[in-house]
Amino acid sequence: MRPVQKYKRNYWRFTWTNRTTNGAPVLTRNRNTPKDECSYYSVIGALESNMRLQRGFVGNLSIKYLKQKHAKVVHANVEMMKFGRIEQLLKISKEIGVPSEHIYNLILQRQRPVCPMHKISGYKKYDVSVPMHIRAALERHLKRGPMIAVFWISVNYDDCMKNGVVYRFLDLHPKRDKKNDISNEDRISHAVCVVNFGMEEDVPFLLFRLDIAGWPEFGRVEMQTVTELYGINM
Repeated sequence: MRPVQKYKRNYWRFTWTNRTTNGAPVLTRNRNTPKDECSYYSVIGALESNMRLQRGFVGNLSIKYLKQKHAKVVHANVEMMKFGRIEQLLKISKEIGVPSEHIYNLILQRQRPVCPMHKISGYKKYDVSVPMHIRAALERHLKRGPMIAVFWISVNYDDCMKNGVVYRFLDLHPKRDKKNDISNEDRISHAVCVVNFGMEEDVPFLLFRLDIAGWPEFGRVEMQTVTELYGINM
């Protein structure tokens, strides 16, 4: 694979990077994502961008609230365990909503009695193995804003990201989440906020925000490596 910079004309064509709406950037500020919290950060990043594009929202949503509410909801509602984490978070965003970062901090300081919630009307899950789903996802992305993708991580992931190479999952060499019992090691998945669709040497890929200190601003993942892809309905 070739470095990202040799494909600028292609990969900037349909991207939300450097785009503005109502005088504010579509993509909100970079956040350094802690380990094991990529799902919360990718969902919040996509929600903020979609709200800026479709509602004129210019603030930031509270990741702290979403994490705390997710833990409570999953603990209290066994039915939620039927869904993956991204779907759980999107369901919370639809049924309960997420407050702005500023207002939620005031609530915690007891300086505000009411906490307005920002809700979505729903979400759409796409199957990237179906060409018509990919086309529909691309159309949604261009019209409505950034999406959320999930994929497995293999041993080549870090090198691909640092060197600007399109990442492809290596099924024989997955990274694993080491547990006390080695026999129960699990493959590691990763969630990202998608800001562009592109092609390299006839291979479709998704461009996404990395938000990791010391790494490039964006990474790329081969479309067929993606296991889950979501669009947000406002």
